[in-house]
Amino acid sequence: MDLVDLKVFKTVVDEGGITKAAHKLHRVPSSVSTRIQQLEAALGVKLFHRDRQRLHLSPAGQLLCGYAERIVRLSDEARAVVSGVMPQGSLKLGALDSTAASPAAPAGGVSSPLPGGPSGTDDGHQR
Repeated sequence: MDLVDLKVFKTVVDEGGITKAAHKLHRVPSSVSTRIQQLEAALGVKLFHRDRQRLHLSPAGQLLCGYAERIVRLSDEARAVVSGVMPQGSLKLGALDSTAASPAAPAGGVSSPLPGGPSGTDDGHQR
């Protein structure tokens, strides 16, 4: 059993059949069917009950479905973390005591003229 087999299995379950899964995976249906058969052989159980052209999960398939979902999700998460796509670690922000103690400006801009601000001068006098 490998990750690709689990992804194929999960896609067949999610899409409701081999043909739709094959389309989503950009494969031919026979390739998807072969992967499912190989996974069943590796596990020694039938994952689906086949009824003409319909598939129904067997009890073993239902059990594997939860595991497959978690394994695929963990694999995607690990790939994202290792490749640097997913942020990790801590972000620490620092501020001077004087800055942290002063009131913040409203979101729309400055509410009163400040020295050196857009409507004041460095010496605090209006011009």
